[in-house]
Amino acid sequence: MKSILYLSSIAWDFLKQRPQEITEAFSMLGHNVIYIGNREYLRASRINLKRIKRLFFTEEIKINENLKVINMRILYPEKVFKSFFKKKNLSNKIKEFQQIIKKYFGEQKDKNIIIISNPMYLELFDIELIGKNSIKIYDCVDDMEHFFKEREDIEKFKFLEKKLIKAVDEIWFTGEKLCEIYLEKYKSYISGKKTKIVPNGISKNIFDNIFFEKKFKTSNKINIGFVGAIAEWIDIDLIKEILKNDKYVLNVAGPDFINVLPELRKYKNFNYYGIIEKSMVPTFNYNQDICLLPFKVENSLSISSEPLKLIEYLYLKKPVISTKIPAIKKVEDMVYIVESLDDVEKIIYTALNENENIKDLRHRYANEYIWEKIAYEAIKDL
Repeated sequence: MKSILYLSSIAWDFLKQRPQEITEAFSMLGHNVIYIGNREYLRASRINLKRIKRLFFTEEIKINENLKVINMRILYPEKVFKSFFKKKNLSNKIKEFQQIIKKYFGEQKDKNIIIISNPMYLELFDIELIGKNSIKIYDCVDDMEHFFKEREDIEKFKFLEKKLIKAVDEIWFTGEKLCEIYLEKYKSYISGKKTKIVPNGISKNIFDNIFFEKKFKTSNKINIGFVGAIAEWIDIDLIKEILKNDKYVLNVAGPDFINVLPELRKYKNFNYYGIIEKSMVPTFNYNQDICLLPFKVENSLSISSEPLKLIEYLYLKKPVISTKIPAIKKVEDMVYIVESLDDVEKIIYTALNENENIKDLRHRYANEYIWEKIAYEAIKDL
């Protein structure tokens, strides 16, 4: 069995995504895994005693016999006194990370496999010195430079990403389009590196325990559902077009990062469920008549993305309505693509009256994307 250190930018208990899913899958295969979460900021809306404690102490959680989570201290908000708090946060993170490495890895500082999903970790340590005898992997899940707005932050990220690419032994991409973008962007850095497509998947154990839940469904209406972040890459115009027709109810679960909820709540057929537990996501989706992928087609993050929710929808055999993002191309015979807002009503009608045979086709396709299978294939040759 292997020992794996996964450096993630996501705290374990915030929106369970690829980093949490794949590390849990590694642990279920019997590997010893340490997951370090980083970059979580103090927010007034989430203040409680536990979180105040995390301003001063690192949090350690045992998920199962093989998986330990280390949540680094919560950072001071950088919107106020930005320059001061940015320096303070970085100084604190460097000290804390060094303490974590010393505590858990001792003088050896070596693990079998070190996986880094965010190049910003290289602010905290010298990648050449940590895990000298380990296999180092960059788990590239998004074209991440587009998450940053300020030129200084973009340039810093690109500098650290190039440094990471040069230092690692292998680069994982979630899909072919993202790989293509990076090969074009960093051709001289990636040349000669081993690259691998490690796709997103689903946790079969929770997707096989679904049930009817009336709170996620409005009777005598066509229920259309979306689970995910409401962010800059979401096509709000498409959402509003659906909401114009009171035959439809749009059920949404996930955080609002662009403060659009007040506007959407003006529609009586809009239901918002906040952030729901990952274990409830399959049940939420199961109770929808149609599942939605409302991504902007010209957004850089949409173009490079491989939406985890797409596989989840397909596994549940649900009709899926999506915009024409690159990730849809390989399953376009199983989904319904919106290319114009004028087509929305027609496409919804078609999706509701589809041939039943397509449902089993979706499930068979998605069944190949189980996290344990993906995790096994990713490291079997390492």
